[in-house]
Amino acid sequence: MGLLKNLSAVISWYSGLGYLFRVFAEPERLFIAYHAIGETDPSFRRINISPDNFKKHIRYLRSRGYEFHYFRDARDGNGGKRAYLYFDDGLRSVRECVYPFLKKEKIPATLFITTEYIDQGRVNMYLNWEDLKNMLDVFEIGSHSMHHLKLNKIPIEEAMLEMKKSKEIIEQKLSVPVVSFSYPKGRSSRELEQKARIIGYTITTADSRFRKIRPDPHDSAARFQWKMLGI
Repeated sequence: MGLLKNLSAVISWYSGLGYLFRVFAEPERLFIAYHAIGETDPSFRRINISPDNFKKHIRYLRSRGYEFHYFRDARDGNGGKRAYLYFDDGLRSVRECVYPFLKKEKIPATLFITTEYIDQGRVNMYLNWEDLKNMLDVFEIGSHSMHHLKLNKIPIEEAMLEMKKSKEIIEQKLSVPVVSFSYPKGRSSRELEQKARIIGYTITTADSRFRKIRPDPHDSAARFQWKMLGI
């Protein structure tokens, strides 16, 4: 199925349709969600993007005139084409493959961490607090909850605790304000959005004002470009 989608994407894009659609459908604001980049653990194969493909995404976005910003800055209404890169979970590949590249290219990005995954003995899978402190020159740190639960499937009081406590933990450990929130599994609701504002988040990944895409491991360049257009 992935091969057919890529073949269709390539044919349709380079037949001229892609260039035509791009004129009308390319967004001014774009959220791009990643998890693992260059991860060697096979358990992450469904969410793992190769470093080469990730760099191709960056080059294409730059060629289209996008500027990169922290997720928290998306709430500002300034003009121009903006891309907001973010990475969920806090996997080690962010430190090994993403951070050096973004630092070299002077590209800001946002890292949403699940606090119970940090410093919990999973040395080979997730970041630790010291890693996070050392990457604050590139990354805004946001919350991805405490336990990575589907927040719209648990009692609202528990969901609020997940959002509130994770925010407090990050702020205490890193001495940085936390104003951005990424919903685990993308599961949100209107009520959760209201509670997020009360807790102190100014923006979340459920914000409907922006187009959000998630590149898949086997996406061709054309498939990525079509996703940017919402197709």
